[in-house]
Amino acid sequence: MTIRTVLSDRTFATAETRGNVAGWGHIASDWRQISGRMAGDQRPELAHAQLIDGYRDAASHGLSLAIDLTPPGAGRDALLMRRLAEASGIGVLVATGSHIDPVRLARIETRSVEALAEWFAFEISTGVMPIAGDSLEGIGLVTDNAIGRATDALNSTPVRAGIIRITIGDAPLSATDRKLVEAAAIASAAMGAATVIVTHSPDAFVAGARRFTGAGGSTRKLIHARGLSPDAPAKFSTSEALKVLDTGANIALDAHDCAPLLTALASEVPGRMGSIRSHTILMPNLPTLQVFLKPIADDGDDGQSDQEVPVTMVAGTFDPLSTNSLDERLARQLWANTERIVSLDTAEPTA
Repeated sequence: MTIRTVLSDRTFATAETRGNVAGWGHIASDWRQISGRMAGDQRPELAHAQLIDGYRDAASHGLSLAIDLTPPGAGRDALLMRRLAEASGIGVLVATGSHIDPVRLARIETRSVEALAEWFAFEISTGVMPIAGDSLEGIGLVTDNAIGRATDALNSTPVRAGIIRITIGDAPLSATDRKLVEAAAIASAAMGAATVIVTHSPDAFVAGARRFTGAGGSTRKLIHARGLSPDAPAKFSTSEALKVLDTGANIALDAHDCAPLLTALASEVPGRMGSIRSHTILMPNLPTLQVFLKPIADDGDDGQSDQEVPVTMVAGTFDPLSTNSLDERLARQLWANTERIVSLDTAEPTA
């Protein structure tokens, strides 16, 4: 299996790597509205050092592969991911794709399915191209000058994306969401890369999966990750999980929520557990760097907007799944599934 990391294409032999942990999440992100970011945000050197130290520690505890699902425009920092990979020895993947408002890019609304698919495929085959809303080692790219410097840096040190990540809303899918799903399917089929659809709605995912296969994509390379919403629970119910798995796609579960769900599935549909295990992957906790706006001080007057400043912080640590919460053999299989699904090869189901 060949996986495209920020440093090189890595070949993993499943029999040898089974048990190594592949982590998912936003390794570095900036969730401020793109139009509200300022040029000249300070490079957060201390936070970067803390992040790299966190991944060195994770590598010492068995982390071999980490996937940064931060999409273009949400603070995606390809060169920081390269530094992190070089310092820790972990294989790091970066994503192409799109998020939702307020960090969804204007090009998503205006470009055709074919143009978006070409963009996704270019970032996988040739290299990530910095755009407004990305970052260059902590500096927000909000001016043409900053984007030009980042382009020069990535031309001299290319970083290729290894996975497609898109975020969609509720069912029925909007015209833009339909366009994104079709573009991801075309690029996935051409490049062999996996696609993650993030949504809090299982019905929206099912609709997206149908459109994905209709555009030429394979559900064997499609993953559903649960999006957070104030109106939806963070965890999958048994019926929701089955609805997703019935599409033939894969499901990404938080490691600490995985055991009770698998137990429920085993008691409800024991004859299908082989298929369920082969299409489930784990998401352990990971150190993450986040940039967000925080009020300088709360003056106590709720009628007035308090002045805000950008804050950069590192939260979380790598948390290997303890064997007492999930059978170790099963956990290793689900971790190995990640390597199979995100490889550039055909992802054949395994029992």
